[in-house]
This record gives sequence, structure tokens and C-alpha cells, in this order.
Amino acid sequence: MEKRSFSNALPEWLTDRHASLPKRITRVVQVLVAPPALVLLAALSIPPIRARLEDTGLVDASSIVPLLGVLLAVAASSLHDIFKAISTSATEIKRLTPASSLIIRGGKAEVFEKLGPMLKNLKGSQKTLDVLGLTLFTAWPQLKAFVETTDVDGWKLRLLCLDPSFRSRAPETDAACPVPGISEGWLDEAASHISDVQEYVQAHRQELAQRRISIGVYGYKAFPAIHGFRLGDGMLIMSWVHWDRSELGKPHQFYELFPSTDHSARANEYRKLFDNWFDHALTTAKQPAKAAA
Repeated sequence: MEKRSFSNALPEWLTDRHASLPKRITRVVQVLVAPPALVLLAALSIPPIRARLEDTGLVDASSIVPLLGVLLAVAASSLHDIFKAISTSATEIKRLTPASSLIIRGGKAEVFEKLGPMLKNLKGSQKTLDVLGLTLFTAWPQLKAFVETTDVDGWKLRLLCLDPSFRSRAPETDAACPVPGISEGWLDEAASHISDVQEYVQAHRQELAQRRISIGVYGYKAFPAIHGFRLGDGMLIMSWVHWDRSELGKPHQFYELFPSTDHSARANEYRKLFDNWFDHALTTAKQPAKAAA
């Protein structure tokens, strides 16, 4: 049978080695003082026992106030631990909350059917959109139409797509060569849409500034494993590239949507994954154009 030491039998919060020495001393005092004080206060509330105690001369009616003071002091010193326990419990509850994600099988058309109303519902500092794209073939026309809505203002859009100059290096010759899986057609398409965004920003610079709309377009030099959209309220729509024989296939596969209200462990991990890929792509990118803020 496994033997347990005395310290192992104590509550974890009492033997927490990460706590400071004053905190550990306070917790020991709480354990030593609170139970006897509670027992004595309970005893004083029972007339026969109270009479016996008063006969001994150890306590009397005037002892109640000091006992209450001791208990209040112990309670006050425990508030930090109580709030910490509540916070920890809330975090665990969120972690164990079932995911409420939605699988979108209708392709990019269905993605934008759901994305449009979500964009219109955002307010204030939440009005940001990060797009980790492939070529912006579908994303830019849809977002351009959204920006041209007369009541849209105060938005910050960051659009990422493949850098048209993205090439790999042959280890033998250090010569530039195509990245396996990425077709020249994708790179040409990305170049075309980067130019479209640049031209739009330049042509509407004054209007965008007046409406406080910032549009940044970036070409990244990284393998496009995932793509999707991240809104300022935490809503995430993302997908993964698929292979079509020797090349990456067009993004017609399923997307997964995590609403902003989904705080499950799965949703939070996918947000971290998307942010990781987006931030890495951004570090490799150059900024061809940006609207005046």
C-alpha cells in the first residue's frame, strides 16, 4: 500500500511551494484559527453550552465580538485565494465547454454569405479583419463591395496573399526555382489582385481617410498551408489546402467557422494556430500599398 507523507495529505493550496512565505504563513494561521473560532462561536449560540462555558470563566458574552473580528480577518485574508479559485474554475469551465464550430461545405460562396452579416455587426475596436489568403481571387472583390457600402467606416483590413516573386532555392546551385505545389498561375493571379488593391487604395485614398478605413495588402513568402479570416471579435473561419495530384488544389474544400462566443479549448487552439501562421506570413511579407488612416 502506498504511504503518504503528512505534507501530501494536506490541501494543495496549503502546501503550494510557489506561494510566498507570508502567504504560506497566512494560510497556516487560517487553518489553525478559523476552525476553533467557528466551533466556539457555534457553541456560544447554544444556551446550555454557553452557560457552561461562562461558568468556567473562559468566555462570556463580550467574547462574541472578538471572535467575529477574528473570523472576519481570516475571511478577508482568504479573499485572494477565493478569487483565484473562482478564476481557475471559470477557466476550466471554458476549457471543458463543448465546441460550437460549424463546418461549411458550400465553398467560398457560403463563407461570404456568413461573413458579410458578421462584419456588419461589429462595432468600435472590433472592426478589424485579417485575411490569410492564397491569391485574393474571391476575397478582394467581396471585401471591395463591403468597403463601398456607404455606412461602413472605421475599419482596418489586412490582406495577405502569396508574393508573386516567391521561389525556393536549389541547394546545389542556389538558383531560384518554383516552390513545389504552387503553380505559376497562382502567382500571376496574386500579382493581379495585389495590383487591384493598390490601384483601389490610390484612387480612393482621400475617401478612405475620411471614413477612417485602413487597407493593407501584403505578399508573403511562405508555404500557404492554411487560409481564412479572423475578425476583431475573435470569430474565425479557416481551411486547409488540399493536393490535386502534384499541385495544390483550388480552395473549394470545407471551411470551419468558430463563432466569437465559442471559448472551448478547440476554438482557442485554432485561433492560436491561425494567428501563428498569419504572423509568420506577415514577417515574410512586403507591404505594396496601404490606405491612409
